[in-house]
Amino acid sequence: FDDEGVIPQKLSLIEDGILNTYITDSYTAPIVGLDNTGHASRGSFTSRPRPSPYSLDIKAGSTGKDALLEDLKEGILLIGSSISDMSGNPQISAQINQGFYVKDGEVQYPVKNAMIGTTVFEVFEKIDDVSKEQQDRHGHKSPWMLLSPLRVSGGK
Repeated sequence: FDDEGVIPQKLSLIEDGILNTYITDSYTAPIVGLDNTGHASRGSFTSRPRPSPYSLDIKAGSTGKDALLEDLKEGILLIGSSISDMSGNPQISAQINQGFYVKDGEVQYPVKNAMIGTTVFEVFEKIDDVSKEQQDRHGHKSPWMLLSPLRVSGGK
């Protein structure tokens, strides 16, 4: 059950790069003209519920994780982040909690005190490849992803 007591529906949000539907709760469903999909979540018992994905399962690709890293000329291997989703618009701000600077496919050093600023749309546009291996974190399954450059500020 979601945080409004509704059984979550299994949804295919994106197929072949096309958005099929939205996740909704009892507040947003009538606004967008859809049924409540049972995806209400609260940050705490005092906050209002809002739509949030449950058990997100992102389809794996065919490239090995190590091959993705080898293809990275310069960038950050992101292991963990704290994401703020600026509710109400597509902006995303992510603090890099655990990451490593990569040059020519080789991990160089840990990245600290850095932020990624982007939009949901930009993240989808910048997916270059996904791994065949999946990681299971907090009930979500996703492959490793190689993204084209995003804006990173601060850090060393």
